[in-house]
Amino acid sequence: MISGVPFHRIIGPVRGNLANEQALAAKRAQGWSERVFMEAGIVEIIRHVLRDVSSGGLEEPRIEESNWDDDPQMFSAMIYSARDSTGQGVSVKGDLPRSEQLVSVADQVQEWVIEENGPTNSNWPQCPWHPDNHPLSAQLVDGQGVWICPVRNTPVALIGELSVKD
Repeated sequence: MISGVPFHRIIGPVRGNLANEQALAAKRAQGWSERVFMEAGIVEIIRHVLRDVSSGGLEEPRIEESNWDDDPQMFSAMIYSARDSTGQGVSVKGDLPRSEQLVSVADQVQEWVIEENGPTNSNWPQCPWHPDNHPLSAQLVDGQGVWICPVRNTPVALIGELSVKD
């Protein structure tokens, strides 16, 4: 339960698996800079959000690490349409907690999905209570990134854990 409201599906907080954490620790030991580590981290966050894109039956973009933002506090990547190779930048502040980075990236990926798919998916991800009126909104709730119904202010799922579309 989050704020006393049960999720449709609860799976727990977003965490990397032990093998990934060990691999990243090894990269640090090899001298990877924190910037390189964080840029790799934004790609991991994008992939986490893209699980929701896939669960909706939509085509995932191609992700490319890219240091396009000149601000040293920002970490960035590009996502490219599989259809026509148009791209959109995705960036997050490096000093934010991981859960806030997840919410920011989810919001940017949501914008890309809506622009990429036009009117057929202008409500992505669909609100289960108002599927024809508005999409879910990425929000931080009790320290976790969740998709919520903005009208009812009710959590639906953790970001990256939407149910498969029937």
